[in-house]
Amino acid sequence: MLGWTPFRKRGEESIDRMIPSFQDVLAQDWLSSFHGAALSFKTDIQETEKAYRIAVELPGFRKEDIDIRYEAPYLVIQAVRSEEATMEDSKHHIIRKEHRFGKYMRRLYMPGIDEHGIAASLKRGVLQLEVPKLAQSRAKRIQIRDDHGSR
Repeated sequence: MLGWTPFRKRGEESIDRMIPSFQDVLAQDWLSSFHGAALSFKTDIQETEKAYRIAVELPGFRKEDIDIRYEAPYLVIQAVRSEEATMEDSKHHIIRKEHRFGKYMRRLYMPGIDEHGIAASLKRGVLQLEVPKLAQSRAKRIQIRDDHGSR
């Protein structure tokens, strides 16, 4: 009877040994490998007949931190959050830091828009954009002339 201990539940013992390992894996900072790379933010886009309405979540950003530009055919929304100086002394240490600092960016493919008519506002951490579409030309039937120039 090798490896068998009477009155002991082997399954529980194995799970007890695995729990600390899973906790270590879950506690890792998975985004640290992307530090310095452009991060993204949540964006909702709604289309109407004449425009696109875009809502961008940017909590904690001021309008001075946000740059919006049209680089045909892309609408580029960029926000930069600088890291605040943190005081640390021998009695107080940072245990975990989850606030993200750096450059956040979204490039939205938007051909056929009127870049001069784009309007933006920032309220309660949500950037609202109204992006008008260019006037669409209406369908027109083209008559074919015969060889004699008449229709």
